[in-house]
Amino acid sequence: MKTLTLEIEGINRLATPLLRRKDMPLLNAPKESVLPTLRSVERRLLKDPIKAEVYKEEMRKLLETGAVREVVGSIPESPECWYIPHHIVSHNGKFCIVFNCSHQYQGQSLNQYLLPGPTLSASLLGVLIRFREHPVAVSGDIKAMFHQVRLLPEDRPLLRFLWRDLKMDEVPKILEWQEKSDIPESTLGLSWNWQMDTLSYQHQPVVYETPTLKNIYKVLATQYDPLGWLLPFTTRAKVIVKQLWNKQRGWDDPNLPPELLQSWNAWEEELQYLPCITFPRPYVPVEVGMDGATHEVHIFSDASEQAYEAVAYLRTTDQEGRIYLSFILARSRVTPK
Repeated sequence: MKTLTLEIEGINRLATPLLRRKDMPLLNAPKESVLPTLRSVERRLLKDPIKAEVYKEEMRKLLETGAVREVVGSIPESPECWYIPHHIVSHNGKFCIVFNCSHQYQGQSLNQYLLPGPTLSASLLGVLIRFREHPVAVSGDIKAMFHQVRLLPEDRPLLRFLWRDLKMDEVPKILEWQEKSDIPESTLGLSWNWQMDTLSYQHQPVVYETPTLKNIYKVLATQYDPLGWLLPFTTRAKVIVKQLWNKQRGWDDPNLPPELLQSWNAWEEELQYLPCITFPRPYVPVEVGMDGATHEVHIFSDASEQAYEAVAYLRTTDQEGRIYLSFILARSRVTPK
């Protein structure tokens, strides 16, 4: 099997085969294997009318765009038939339906017999570095990108799922509000204020009851800092975590050493100020002419008994000899035991 080009409503789309492993058997999972999951999803949606309406709307979009097709009447015979469960998740205030191809039936799952394939997407770090390179930046998104690729007819029986509309009265309408132009836009995991042309960090507090090593790790892991601008701050927390490990504490042990707990609480108290930290998106001010300008990358490194770090800066000199410095990238590690 090979990738085909299909014309759908005047648009050329690709249809690719599933990357099956050589030892993949004929898979069969009846609809009864996913019925309990569907009923569980329906019970949760009955308690949340807004999420239920979003779920129905997303299913409607999949049908209208042709990404999925309703099977009406008798189901076509096929040597293979696999049903997959689905549920809804929320990320950054947006809902999407997730189809769980890792769902197991009789010790087998669809993902178990599919090759992962190469990573074709560009490095997010590389995109972010290039995003700061030119005076003008553009941010965009491909609508339903993964659904633009279609399935071959012989693979469709392996990606069946169950869905039925919920009968709910007086479900609140979901309104989509146009964002105000002065609100920063989420771009590549950072906040981009396009009017000021600055980047800043998004902070979402992690709520937990008791400070344990597991919860501390969770808070630290949510600090998304691809460029390393916050390393002087986050490295402090990494050193605290290292010291906790040296105390031989369990993941859920609430009895943390008082001096380390005090250091952690002081660090966590500063998290609320992260959105106040901003830096220019372009490496060089827009008004600076680049004709005849020279660029140099300067890298500095340092180490202590606690951690070691490296940072890269861009030094630009224009035709008139004026010098501009800008931060590029930084990385740090805590020292091993």
